[in-house]
Amino acid sequence: MHPKASLVACIFAVASTVARGDVTFVERDASASPYVLDSERDGARVIEYRVSTQLSGQRTQYVNSPLPLPERCAASRSCFVVAVETLIDHRDLVHHLDILQPTSAKTCESGRGSRRFSGVARPARPLMWHALPDASWDPQAPCVVIQTHFHNPAGQTPVDRTGVRLHVASRPRPLVQRSITIDLRPLSIPAKQERYFLTATSHLRVDPATRVDKVYVHAHLLAREMYVWLWRDGKKNDLYTEADWSFMHHYSLEQPIRLRAGDSLQQTCVYDSSSRNSTTRFGMGTETEMCRAYLDYSVPPNASDLVRKLRARWEGPLAPGANISTAVGPT
Repeated sequence: MHPKASLVACIFAVASTVARGDVTFVERDASASPYVLDSERDGARVIEYRVSTQLSGQRTQYVNSPLPLPERCAASRSCFVVAVETLIDHRDLVHHLDILQPTSAKTCESGRGSRRFSGVARPARPLMWHALPDASWDPQAPCVVIQTHFHNPAGQTPVDRTGVRLHVASRPRPLVQRSITIDLRPLSIPAKQERYFLTATSHLRVDPATRVDKVYVHAHLLAREMYVWLWRDGKKNDLYTEADWSFMHHYSLEQPIRLRAGDSLQQTCVYDSSSRNSTTRFGMGTETEMCRAYLDYSVPPNASDLVRKLRARWEGPLAPGANISTAVGPT
């Protein structure tokens, strides 16, 4: 057991004040890991982290906690994350996790300026949310940052010990994992709308080797339906479809999709604001709203990032039972 590393937990403006996130971690040999290949086991490790956070009782609370990596990772660039498991403590309070990749040692403490690596919703059981047979992730700083969103409507004040387990190989794989965020804002949902939609289409600038592996969508309490469509040669391909949505879901594509030049992406969120007496706007708090999608994709290490350019956006009320594809078709 390594000695406890007391690390400052950075809190967003919408969250209550939390002084510290105490991180404990255990590092062991990866010989029993089902996610590390035989050719990678020399020097491979499994690192399990737990972050102790005293909840304040506030309804919405975000906590950033830096997780230290072994010194050899930054010194020799010999650590490659091939799988991550979530270790959820209070399942009724943890809304979701994000793993952030700091770009330098300086950003380890704050997490600001970090790239999002991936995320996971509150699972019903411990859930493997990133495990690809041919891809890895090379941390570029001596830490990763776990960002935890607590949703606490009852005002509970326990100490939460949510964490993650990293499976770290000793050499890179042919592909690297990256992520792109699609965030539709500003967002303004009128009150007393049983079915109100927000949608946007975007052109994609892609490297020919780009492969989409996983899709996440994210919104808060009013969202009821969530869709992500890929348009190619005038035809719609479903990347994510959920007509009975609740909080944040993630979806691993049964067959990863290779992107092509000319592809467009459309994201649609449908809300029920019939219980609200005033307009609901974008925000980090659970009582505000979001319309956000994440695409996790794999490319060769020297490939360019996936880039999107907004093409069109529109919104409005939907009649009950109206076909979503017909009502919000591309423009």
